[in-house]
Amino acid sequence: MQRATSRAVPQLLAAGVTDMRPSVLLQRFDEAAELVPAIRARRSWFADIAAALGASAVPAGLDHADLHEGNVFADGERFFDWGDSVVGHPFGSMLVALRRGGDAARDAYLDGFTDLAPRAALLEDLRHARIAANVIRALTWQRAIAADPRADPAFADGPAVNLRQLLEPDPWNCP
Repeated sequence: MQRATSRAVPQLLAAGVTDMRPSVLLQRFDEAAELVPAIRARRSWFADIAAALGASAVPAGLDHADLHEGNVFADGERFFDWGDSVVGHPFGSMLVALRRGGDAARDAYLDGFTDLAPRAALLEDLRHARIAANVIRALTWQRAIAADPRADPAFADGPAVNLRQLLEPDPWNCP
């Protein structure tokens, strides 16, 4: 599905799906730094990640941005809760999924892209996309919280939790 949506990126953007493609990630990082100013020190590092994703052989498409087993119908073939979705590098969808699915989920997911690039390149893209997804997820949470005055206060720290992971020595291995 993600590969098919790469052809529909202009239509998705025109329909109002948030643009989180690699070409705008550094701008999104700057927006996120307003929420957690400490991440500004990692701007150059994040710029390299955004550039690497921009050079990926995997084209931008629809990123669910909250993919986990709770958002998959029992048939295993359909997904729901698309409210967080964005247009971006599709591997960003694996941020939450890899926290729960591990290596088996990673390998099964990457199998759908092995005709585009060697496995080592896909693994590096996945690493970069997972790091960038922390910014995407934080801004998605921030928009949702700001749009709903009745939002559960327990979610108020959600954006900062994701952004603080960028300050970890190895954000790839953060929970």
